[in-house]
Amino acid sequence: MGLIISQFKANSIDFRRNIGFNIDYFKKNFNFKDLDSVKEKDVIISSDHSNSYLLLKKFKIDGLIVIDQHIDLYDLEGLNKASVFRRCFEENLVKFIIFVGVRDKEIEEFELEKDLYNIEIIRTDDFNSGVLNALKILKKKGFKDIAIDIDLDAFDSNFIKGVEYCEENLKNVLNDRKKFIEDELNDKGLKVDVNINKLRKFAIENDLNIVYWHITEFEPEFDDGRTLELVKKLI
Repeated sequence: MGLIISQFKANSIDFRRNIGFNIDYFKKNFNFKDLDSVKEKDVIISSDHSNSYLLLKKFKIDGLIVIDQHIDLYDLEGLNKASVFRRCFEENLVKFIIFVGVRDKEIEEFELEKDLYNIEIIRTDDFNSGVLNALKILKKKGFKDIAIDIDLDAFDSNFIKGVEYCEENLKNVLNDRKKFIEDELNDKGLKVDVNINKLRKFAIENDLNIVYWHITEFEPEFDDGRTLELVKKLI
């Protein structure tokens, strides 16, 4: 079942600040619930990665698998999509995070933070094998209650347009971010071939309780239809 939680008003670091939360779009395409109505085993869809903080506050999670091109551990003021997992670690909302699909430019940040937080990176362009390996690692570590957090910008931006950090949108950003954007465009991301049933089956067979799936950073204003199709596959 597809769900959408109300937009969380965290500090914004978006390069396009005029993008609103398109509640009509989500109500049309998914069954709508707010955070209070979300329960264990639901699939949650949101438009801002800061919502991960609210979900980790609501549910007891030991291990988290994050599919994202960024590690979102930056030491920025307050709570926003770039600092969300740093805040979660600081408040002991999660014990261990495995990142899948992180782009090469983020490895330096990972090296800075890996001694401070219980994190690991799986470098791959294959969603299915990356998540499967992450599930195996969490099982080996003895974690049972886990969650999967999917930032849609981790996928190949040649196909996935309904996100802020895709090729066409990044080309319009201010010149002072040119180098950052060039790095984004040169690293295409995960393949869009996903097999959720295989991953769910592995979790069940290995006594892993996936408490929720969170799909985020969906910007329907940019989408040509292919991002919505990927979201439906992930559900």
